[in-house]
Amino acid sequence: MGTSLWPGFEPFYVARERNFWREDQIKLLEYTSTSELTRAFRNGTIDAGLLTLDEALLLVEDRQDIKILLVTDLSHGADVIVAKPGFHSMKELRGHRIGAETTGVGTYLLFRALELAGLRPVDVEIVTLEFSEEQAALDRGLVDAVVTYEPVRTKLKSAGARQIFDSTRIPGEIVDVLLVRTSYLMASPDNARLLVEAYYRAQRYAREDSAGFVRIAAAHENVTSQEFRQSMTLLHVPDAQEGRAMLAGTPAPLEKQAKVLADVMIQGKLLLRPVDVASMFAYPLWQREVP
Repeated sequence: MGTSLWPGFEPFYVARERNFWREDQIKLLEYTSTSELTRAFRNGTIDAGLLTLDEALLLVEDRQDIKILLVTDLSHGADVIVAKPGFHSMKELRGHRIGAETTGVGTYLLFRALELAGLRPVDVEIVTLEFSEEQAALDRGLVDAVVTYEPVRTKLKSAGARQIFDSTRIPGEIVDVLLVRTSYLMASPDNARLLVEAYYRAQRYAREDSAGFVRIAAAHENVTSQEFRQSMTLLHVPDAQEGRAMLAGTPAPLEKQAKVLADVMIQGKLLLRPVDVASMFAYPLWQREVP
């Protein structure tokens, strides 16, 4: 399973640390950006991955046969645009350089931020950056702002960068999900179910031993326990019951949301053609059960 650094994905690393699965059952491969993770999915390197809903739609457009197993979190302030101290709003970035992952959720957040500010993509210079390059690019003055997320958001703000846009402005639009390749789901349903069970088992561990969970997660993210706890306040994390409800029904609530998201992406030319949104939600009932 492919992952990238993001607070909402930490239950899987806690699950690994706590031996909620055997090494021969599941292996986590960590990528430095969601762009790299998406390429790995397209290349067939991984069977499952943690991505945003808009990134999942891009995979469907690329004719990847995938299913959504669960919702890990909804961003409520964790995805941001931060700029040099002299900037105070998106409008002030007209004509300036903004660094972003152009194949990941960063592009979506940037396009929506520009739209809400009355700007167009041509009004700024978009510089392609991997997530791991953003902090250095801003520090060295190669860009005037970057689209980023936790834990880099906290580090940049601590260094004096100014946050000028965040995902609270587009509530419910940035949703992180666990995707699995349909062929793998059909061939190894027990392992797919184990991923879901381990995730919610880690959630229960977080409730029963909050300090232990935070200690493991913060160490993995290379932040302090306080910083990790703060970053989690910028996410909404559904429990098993809410997560099941988001994926239950025909159409499921998340499927309706994905269709709206796909329309927005088509209007913004992030998707070049309509996609079969429903195909991501056509999966066996056993995956909707609460472990």
